[in-house]
Amino acid sequence: MQNDYDQHITMKNQCQEAKTADKIEASQKSNMVVATFDLQSVLQIPCSDVSTLYYKLKLNMYNLTVYNMKPPNDAVCYCWTEVDGSRGSCEIGTCMYRWLTSLPDSIDDVVMYSDTCGGQNRNRHMAAVLLYAVETTK
Repeated sequence: MQNDYDQHITMKNQCQEAKTADKIEASQKSNMVVATFDLQSVLQIPCSDVSTLYYKLKLNMYNLTVYNMKPPNDAVCYCWTEVDGSRGSCEIGTCMYRWLTSLPDSIDDVVMYSDTCGGQNRNRHMAAVLLYAVETTK
C-alpha cells in the first residue's frame, strides 16, 4: 500500500507542476487559455429550513463551472435541472463545446484540467466532443 501511495503522491506533484507551468506559459502568450472545469455537488431547489418544505420532493440542479486560470480569471457557470438532462458525459461535453466555441478567434491553444471522473469527463464521449471541436473551430 505504501508503494501505491507514493506513486499517487508523485503523480499528484507532477500534475501540479504541469498545471503551474501551463499557467505561466498562458500568462506570457495572448493566444493561449488554461482552464479548469468541474461539476459542483448536486444542488436541490427550492432550498429552505422549513421542515414541511424540506422533506417535500425537490428538483435537482447541476452546475458546471469553467474557470479561466489566466487573468482576469473569468469563470462561466452552466446550470441546468434534472428536467433538462442528467449529469453525464453528454451534458458535460455540450457545456465544454459551448465554452470552446465562445472563445475569441485569437485563441489557438487551449489546455483544460479536470478531475478524473470517468463517467463525466474521462471517456469516449468527451474525447469525441473535443475532437469535433478541434476539427470545427479555430
